[in-house]
Amino acid sequence: MATIRKVILATSEAYHVYNRGVEKRVLFTRKREYDRAKEMLWYYRYKKPRLRFSLYKELSPGARTIYLPTITSQPFKISIYP
Repeated sequence: MATIRKVILATSEAYHVYNRGVEKRVLFTRKREYDRAKEMLWYYRYKKPRLRFSLYKELSPGARTIYLPTITSQPFKISIYP
């Protein structure tokens, strides 16, 4: 059963993304999973992408090239630091 978040994720706040889970379990067992998570963070850092990430991934490379300027011209919702 899902639980309700007690701490609100707020705009203009800093958060740390952990690289391991409960009991020190590895979050990403394959490089592909890790790369997808990084790509999703990059995609959703913009304020209002018009497509869900899953639909964005289904676009052809040419369609992505046309679509990307529509979101990358927007301000960031979050900043990502390595």
